[in-house]
Amino acid sequence: MSTRSLHRLLAWPLALLLLPLLISGLLLNHADDLRLDRRPLPDGLAHNLPRPIKAWPLPQDWVILSDAGLWHAGAWGRPFDPDARLYRTPVGTLLTDDSQLLLMDETGRPIIRLPRPEGTLIRVWPPAFAKDGACRTLNLDRLEWQHCTLATDRRPAPLPATLPPGEIWHQALRHWKLRHDQHWEAWLRRLHTARLLGPAGPWLLDGAVLLLAGMLLTGLILRQRARRPHRS
Repeated sequence: MSTRSLHRLLAWPLALLLLPLLISGLLLNHADDLRLDRRPLPDGLAHNLPRPIKAWPLPQDWVILSDAGLWHAGAWGRPFDPDARLYRTPVGTLLTDDSQLLLMDETGRPIIRLPRPEGTLIRVWPPAFAKDGACRTLNLDRLEWQHCTLATDRRPAPLPATLPPGEIWHQALRHWKLRHDQHWEAWLRRLHTARLLGPAGPWLLDGAVLLLAGMLLTGLILRQRARRPHRS
């Protein structure tokens, strides 16, 4: 194979490898102007997206329970068990599962989060739980659990749950993507470093460097040959 043919053979794969690097580098150089860190990836490029389990409409917002955590008041919080239930209280809403409870206002903003005692919820406000004839209720002054007498009220009914509307879930997904670096700037950085291709990506980039070195070498050889005087 002649040097000229080798030079041309190296050009095509090198161009295919360098073109994404050039485009991504150009965009990253203007990432702040384009606000790429505020532009979430489409669902097709994002990975490990959360899935909604159920949701509750509040007077001013939504509380969404997903497999990645709790969405409320425009932010993501700690996860709750899928069997969590929401109750109306005089000061807002009370979300509880088998291990914790979260008191929120009407907009879904957290007021207090506490570990919950064992037993069944028998009173919403102040929260009280009963088990084996014993009762524990929340002391609102000290914000701690204390013994109480069993309430005679009937067991409170939780608010009905549903799936979140598409627009609300889209807003939650947007926030989740930005929080977990699922935006265009992070994606372009992975593309520019070839890490988007997995563990083999950096090695592929090293191969492109070797191809470039081969092109430079063959180009120098061709230049030297072209400068030689032709024999008549």
